Amino acid sequence: MLCIKGMDLKLASFISGVSEENNKRARELAKYIRDNYKNIKLSLRWVLMKDTTDTDKELKALASFAKELSPVFTHVELLPYHVLGKEKYEMMNLEYPLEGMEPYDYQDAVEVKEKLESMGVQAILADH
Repeated sequence: MLCIKGMDLKLASFISGVSEENNKRARELAKYIRDNYKNIKLSLRWVLMKDTTDTDKELKALASFAKELSPVFTHVELLPYHVLGKEKYEMMNLEYPLEGMEPYDYQDAVEVKEKLESMGVQAILADH
């Protein structure tokens, strides 16, 4: 499983807190696996964030990338955003970088799953 934070590199960098170059490397790793390890199955984890990673532009780019990973790609695991990690930041006296981001609505997540499937990409929804 490879966690992709966003297809737009600036967005992925903002969400992950790491450089655009490191986010690009994650995609390169997926392609390396595709090209060199045909027996490995690869899934992509995608965090759903309202009006951020669930836009048509992001989802179309995700679907396109997933299809590029054939034949090793299996599915996208959709993980609705939650605030469970926020306490860790507070305990370390660090500013929470996603302050104000609301937990992702489950029904909206179901709709994203259906949208990806309509684009020919298998998707599963993580337990909520």
